[in-house]
Amino acid sequence: MAFAFIFTQYLNDNGGDALRYWTLTADTSQNAQTWTEHWGHRTFFIQWLNYIPSKILNLNFLTGNLLYAAAAFIGIRILYKSTFNYISNGTSTKTLIFLIWIFCFPNLHFWTAGVGKEALLFTAIMLALEAFNRDKINLFLALIAILLAWWIRPITGAILALTCFISFILNKNNSLLHRNIALGLFLILGGLAAYKLTIMMHLEEYSWQAFLDFSGQQMAFLQNLNANSEIPMQDYNALQKTYALFLRPDWTDVTNFWTFAAAVENTTFILLIAVATFSYFKHKTFTLPKTITWGLFFGLSMMLIYAFTLNNLGIITRMKSTYMIFFYIATAFVIFAIDKHSKVCQSTDLP
Repeated sequence: MAFAFIFTQYLNDNGGDALRYWTLTADTSQNAQTWTEHWGHRTFFIQWLNYIPSKILNLNFLTGNLLYAAAAFIGIRILYKSTFNYISNGTSTKTLIFLIWIFCFPNLHFWTAGVGKEALLFTAIMLALEAFNRDKINLFLALIAILLAWWIRPITGAILALTCFISFILNKNNSLLHRNIALGLFLILGGLAAYKLTIMMHLEEYSWQAFLDFSGQQMAFLQNLNANSEIPMQDYNALQKTYALFLRPDWTDVTNFWTFAAAVENTTFILLIAVATFSYFKHKTFTLPKTITWGLFFGLSMMLIYAFTLNNLGIITRMKSTYMIFFYIATAFVIFAIDKHSKVCQSTDLP
């Protein structure tokens, strides 16, 4: 909630999409005058959500940021409980403190603490992943979460649905009948979603060349924004793309306090990877909560998409705020060789 005030100050000083989302001017191509006329995907959906609190109730921008931060907190709390409920009662205090420290990494909190897509997307992601990976699946909640993600950012909703589907199919606790039913539904709904994405992306055919053409158009569009943080992603090889998506901005990109903060977080992640690698070869044992495992799958899938569609460090930093926390938590489980070997904590045992 504190970051909502930081986010408000940053946007007031630097401007940004969040202000236009709140004033319903981020995309006016629909010439919407009424609440129902704002309905649509992506920016239109956010403006539709903001219509009543902003235009009807006349709430100010700070209040809007607090509302979105409260929505994002639901997702953060779900992830927090999922992580700590998995840890055994014998886990050391230093391990608990280390995990709590990871939950304080700023990029997640900054971008989810204000009006925008990331706040709602993060909570939708957590609701869906947790609903599908409980002992008893909450299918209704998962579908609502996936639909929310789809309306906010269709490609994210599609990848989230794919992640949940694969986790369901591979879960041996689900009967063969239920898995076959899920397969049939996914083929039908997935086909409809793929067709819708084809229209949104203006793809004339399903082919690698068509995707590359779309990638080039997307890169050209972002280049026209003349952002100071543009990078030549289209010229990068696979290793350079991976580095840019995971670990930039780095120290060569620092131009102000915000890029400095991003560089500190990314450098910390490099250290976590190094220590985790050493720890793995030392202990060779660790387990992950299912929610974290599938969060990693979701994050890697999104990064594969972003490798061909993003060439701006500012946008990359914002986009990855919804899933990098899964990678951070995973390194902690490897570093401390966390293994679910005894009775897990209950909610009242949470630090």
